Amino acid sequence: MEKVKYSEIVFDKLVSKMKKIVVDQFKFKESHVKYIPVDGLNGENLFEKSKNPLLSWYKDDYLFSYLDKIEMVKKEEEKEGLSIKKMIHEPFKMVVKDYMREGGISGSSVTVEGRICSGSIQIGDNLFTIPNYDVPFIRAIECQGQLVKFATVGDYVKIGLGNIDISKISKDTILSSIEQPIKLVNKFKAQILVNSSNIPVIKGTNAIMYINNNQESVYIKKIKMKKIKNPENNKIHYKRTTIIPKNTTAEVMIQLHDRRRLPLETYMKHRPFGRFILQHDAEIIASGVVLELL
Repeated sequence: MEKVKYSEIVFDKLVSKMKKIVVDQFKFKESHVKYIPVDGLNGENLFEKSKNPLLSWYKDDYLFSYLDKIEMVKKEEEKEGLSIKKMIHEPFKMVVKDYMREGGISGSSVTVEGRICSGSIQIGDNLFTIPNYDVPFIRAIECQGQLVKFATVGDYVKIGLGNIDISKISKDTILSSIEQPIKLVNKFKAQILVNSSNIPVIKGTNAIMYINNNQESVYIKKIKMKKIKNPENNKIHYKRTTIIPKNTTAEVMIQLHDRRRLPLETYMKHRPFGRFILQHDAEIIASGVVLELL
């Protein structure tokens, strides 16, 4: 804040920009986000209320006063909470980080390892692999150097597989529940935040999408019309949008080229499979989240 002479106007502009990212894009609750002007170089508004006359316009908490008011959730309580229980009961998903043929656990011909993203597994379960669509079964599970009968979300495991050839496994292969495998889609609705002003983001814009260690060639197929409220009669009408300016969020439809399909989930359902960035000519032009699979 010292560089802009503690300007209230500049602070309000920064708050507005951050809200678009933190609240609109990443779906944080606005009541859980606090914006505090501070000067780290001179210690203004950090440990005590600033007495600088240039900051007299700010009447709220200083940084450490606000931090002291935050209620901390104990890890034990959080672990036993409903959110963890929900993740355990979700369908199994895991991205392969490494694999081996020789020296597999319990004599397995193929051993893979990675962290379980959701759900749980046990010995004997059948799995589904993407993108090769094989159906191996679990011979053995190793967690923290010990053989176990089952493992759950958050565990980093080695899994001994049967009924699969090593040539069908690679890094970034996705293992999922055979009853509810992760969906492969060619197009989806997303909310994006445009970062670049050098490259116009319009209908038909081509880009490389990076998501969960995958990259695919995509294009913007459709840009949703903006809702505009008439202040005189409170009626809502729609305005067609042809270009998405920098630092602006918009709802779009994204499609993969050549009828290719990609494993995706909505951001609200499973974050690692629902957030992405778009790159064009070595420049990141936008980041976004998946809203709906089509």
